[in-house]
Amino acid sequence: MASSSCGKRASDEEWLKHKSNIERMFVEEKKSLVETRQRLENDGLLVTKAQLEYKLKLWGFRRRVPKTKSDAVWQFIGRRVQRRKQQGKETQVTFGKEIIDAAKVCKEIKRHHETTIARFSQPSPMTPEGLEIILNTPAPLPMRFIWPTGLSWSNFEDKFPFTFSAPGLLRNMSNISNDLRCRKEDLYFTNMLRVFAPEHAAGSSVAQLAAEIGSVMPETHENENFGRATRLLQGTADEQR
Repeated sequence: MASSSCGKRASDEEWLKHKSNIERMFVEEKKSLVETRQRLENDGLLVTKAQLEYKLKLWGFRRRVPKTKSDAVWQFIGRRVQRRKQQGKETQVTFGKEIIDAAKVCKEIKRHHETTIARFSQPSPMTPEGLEIILNTPAPLPMRFIWPTGLSWSNFEDKFPFTFSAPGLLRNMSNISNDLRCRKEDLYFTNMLRVFAPEHAAGSSVAQLAAEIGSVMPETHENENFGRATRLLQGTADEQR
């Protein structure tokens, strides 16, 4: 039964229950607004296009740099990339959960470059507010793997979905917040890894950890392991408060 109807606005609690799924569909899987709304409707949440757009903006779920912040974002990235280059480090730039192609990074830095006067007269810019930008060393391992059909892990998940589901693994974790309880799709994995492989949680590179996870576990959608690595190393937005 649908949890909301055309004549009833969805409550904040209902939105929060679907927040992580919305982020996954819109940001990671790059579903359109129409596709995202349809999936939400299938899950029992009926919302309008305007309501969904408002929530995406409110939560900061973006797939590209906002035009109004382009100069600030790319000048910030440009300074950080230059600093790392002087230290002999290569740089991989991630916006949200998407790794930005190196050629695009160079193009945008040149396009939004600072004047020489500004570069030497102004302090190094801070991370633009409300945006998740990560700069780190590229992973030494390939990020994509070709997995055979009928993989044991996938077969096991299909046959025993509840065993490795978030409710099954998190039901006794009374110390997590209500919002985290709603992030059902993948919290079980990151919490398992924190418990059974704590040495990975101390890693410094999201991309490297994502590659390591990808070497032993297939993704169900693009950048799933990158999202797992981000949550493992940096925590969710709720955990960072």
